Amino acid sequence: MQILLRDDDTNYFTSVEELRRVYEPIWDDAPAALAVVPFQTGCKSRAIPAEMRESTETHPIGENEELVSFLRTQIDRGRVRILLHGYSHEDFPDGWEFEKCPNPHERVREGKAYLEELFDTEISTFVPPHNSLSRQCAKAVADEGLDILTAFGHWPWERSISTQNLRNFLRLSAFRLRHGKDRRLPEKLDFGTHAEWPSYTLVEDVPAPEVATGLEFARKRRGDACVAYHYWELLQEDLLEDFHDLVHDWGQRKGVEFVTDEELFV
Repeated sequence: MQILLRDDDTNYFTSVEELRRVYEPIWDDAPAALAVVPFQTGCKSRAIPAEMRESTETHPIGENEELVSFLRTQIDRGRVRILLHGYSHEDFPDGWEFEKCPNPHERVREGKAYLEELFDTEISTFVPPHNSLSRQCAKAVADEGLDILTAFGHWPWERSISTQNLRNFLRLSAFRLRHGKDRRLPEKLDFGTHAEWPSYTLVEDVPAPEVATGLEFARKRRGDACVAYHYWELLQEDLLEDFHDLVHDWGQRKGVEFVTDEELFV
């Protein structure tokens, strides 16, 4: 079984020490896919200081030189893969960034190019802020050649009209009817223009044993899985311990291989 560790919200305000606390105990066993915000602005997120959450000021991640240098080293060592996590992660009055932004193609193109040059790496996967993605924005992502990591899947009107979209939605619906809303399809959805993979989420109100149950469900079906979380949320001691146990204890006992996004989408 293969598992991808997907960590959302790395941005200008992220500290090297925060990432060290989360990853140093596991990095030799499991790479991390960091969903990075290229040009962070104010938004409702604990990934940025409280006093900045109403700000319209833009903070390019490249201006945090210590963080960039640290991540470049981890990329070279095979410990980190960079994913594109929106453009600014900003909140619009009527929705999240990649539900309501007026120029999604430009945001994807510019954000991807900026991170690829900054970290001297190729980016092939997109993570929508708040796991929310409109039809227009999904097309913008696919047009730039990126696959997508989601939370639960999609509604048919959230993707381009096509036979594959309908087929994928019917497949997801049948899966949910049979196994319930707490289980994720243990394989990718192929849309032709791109692929998508739903994720289990390890957060404050979803205990680690519940996530492990979902992963065991996938393993017994000879499938693979993605686990999504936030580094800043894992900094709570109990949740951090649960995360490390999930990788070391459960993962090692089950013979799991922790992989990159490129490997998961093969």
